Amino acid sequence: MTSGTTPGDAEVWSRGDREAFGVLFDRHVEAVWNHAHRLTGSWERAQDVTSATFLAAWLTRAGTAPVGDSALPLLYSMAGEEAGTARRRPPSTPVDDDDDVLVHRVDELADAVRRLPRGRREVAELCLLGGLPVADVAAHLGVAEAAVRADLALAVEDLPVVEVVTPRALPAELKARLRAEFDHGPEHRPRRSARLLVVAAAMVLLAGTVFVLRQPPEAVTRAPQQAAAVGPVLDEAVAAAALDRCWTAVGQRGTAGRYPDRSRWRPVFTVGDAQVGVVAARADGKPLFCQTTPTTATVSDPDAAPATGTSAVLVSREGVVAGVTDVDWRLVGLDGSGPNGVVAVRAETSDHLFVARTGVNPTGVAMTISETGSQDPTAVRVLTAPTTPAVVASDRPDGPAPDRTSEAGRALGDCLARSAVPLPDPDSYQTGAAVTYPGGAVVLGRSSSSLVTCESTGDTATAVRVLLVHSSAPAVVRDARFVGDGGIAIGGELAPEVATVEIGTDDEPLRPAAVAGGTFAAVLRAEVSASPTSSGAVHAVARDATGAVLFENFWQVP
Repeated sequence: MTSGTTPGDAEVWSRGDREAFGVLFDRHVEAVWNHAHRLTGSWERAQDVTSATFLAAWLTRAGTAPVGDSALPLLYSMAGEEAGTARRRPPSTPVDDDDDVLVHRVDELADAVRRLPRGRREVAELCLLGGLPVADVAAHLGVAEAAVRADLALAVEDLPVVEVVTPRALPAELKARLRAEFDHGPEHRPRRSARLLVVAAAMVLLAGTVFVLRQPPEAVTRAPQQAAAVGPVLDEAVAAAALDRCWTAVGQRGTAGRYPDRSRWRPVFTVGDAQVGVVAARADGKPLFCQTTPTTATVSDPDAAPATGTSAVLVSREGVVAGVTDVDWRLVGLDGSGPNGVVAVRAETSDHLFVARTGVNPTGVAMTISETGSQDPTAVRVLTAPTTPAVVASDRPDGPAPDRTSEAGRALGDCLARSAVPLPDPDSYQTGAAVTYPGGAVVLGRSSSSLVTCESTGDTATAVRVLLVHSSAPAVVRDARFVGDGGIAIGGELAPEVATVEIGTDDEPLRPAAVAGGTFAAVLRAEVSASPTSSGAVHAVARDATGAVLFENFWQVP
């Protein structure tokens, strides 16, 4: 928890309302805007990426959270994903000739970073382009600092970098435009004037470039303007490894006979990251989608696609919707709504295959697929669901199979399955502590790297995942939320030696908290923070199996 009068990013993010995310926008929009320009090499695309980044943060707020107290690593990662799409769209306004050389030099650096292997590329984007500390990047990625430093050293060898230039201040007029887009959503995005774009371009080009290439300016040639959108990226190495996993998975499940031999699988493009990655491929010409997560491989049925028309072939619990279409649309979007939220995302498409990461649990969501920006009312299709299920195999389990038969285990499995925002690898979480309150319940789960808190209230469920901090303290608070009409639920991770935890407020006695699976949870009265006579502190005591006190402290609650 963050003490003091100014709450940290993690605390603000956890509130989950528009006002809180408006605070995060005001804090970080300038940094994200500068970073977006360094990623894309384009002042216009930087605006699109910035707008899309904060919208993505808002839409996925319940399923993501900053690691540590700064939201910048998470926002920069989201900007990197958005930049991957923005780079494939041509700018609608030409660049001034006088500034074209500098624009090209920034774009050349962005291209050099994009050509790095995936892990090294993410480190380069966050540490080199973003200027984030190694420790923050390591925590965000869930890896050791030594691994980040090693990738950073290798990336520097491949990038022509010589100096850092101070980022430029965000023009007030542009900040107001971006804030309006965030407040009203994409459907109310205002049309940008050419004058505003030119002013923003000049300000970025003067000092928005963070790295300068070793190549002298006279050696830089003019970059040709793209006349059409470039197709999605195919990372050959990533695709080969993923397809090998998926081929092994269908063999393990005894379904290999339904698939053409692995040698006849041809990757078309790749989407996603190490948490949820998708390869769009063809097997003997038939559409095939291979989704991989750290613990699971999911493979669509090659016979699921219809002979003609547009249809989903893979709809995964991780929120991926992929399929085929018989129309030649340049830019494709998915739209829909259902019990778990609204879908309004761009899809990657090539060779009549499409893939979209919706950020929403697709159960019960009715979707359409359409040509983005088209004025043709017929450029839309109803997206039908696949008729045959995909093969799902836990090929790299994160420890023993989790319990889903006990009452708490069933509660966790049901809550994760119904969560409005999907999580990667929901079956990897061992059952943790669970508490109930009038009208709902909170249950925790723990994997080797993450802690998940899932709250269910009637027909709705919301899961939030954070990386384990592996603190030296016996007990660490990782989640605090208002629940029901009269309580605050708090929970977190425990060291192995902790057997019991007692929790109380400054005006009530200690009571046992629920402890299970290296986690704890408790529900307190909401008056702990609302009462003017309360200090807002929670008194906690952790003991080992002999009753000896391992930890005694006071935590601040929101």
